[in-house]
Amino acid sequence: DWQKLGAKDIIIEKVHSMPLDSGIAAFSFGEAWGCFNGVSASLGLSINHVSPQLWKHHYSLIGKDKQESLELARDLFGASWFKLKKDHNKAEAALISASGLYKKGG
Repeated sequence: DWQKLGAKDIIIEKVHSMPLDSGIAAFSFGEAWGCFNGVSASLGLSINHVSPQLWKHHYSLIGKDKQESLELARDLFGASWFKLKKDHNKAEAALISASGLYKKGG
């Protein structure tokens, strides 16, 4: 249950390859996903997957673009962490983590 997190828990977005991805892209994506899960398990970390729909719903971001996520992260965590437009992925990672902490009551 990803809502009961501990010190050795991590939150990651539950993603998958897309139907229009090439076979090579899908294989590479799956290989990276497997490596991440394997290394995390070997370090004794518990992986908690959260769907994009769940964390985006928490922040009312469903159907909105990455710019909205970036602006929200700037508001919540400070603009100095997300200075550039290309920081949208870092902003979404912070929102994913924060949504898990919120659900835990942290």
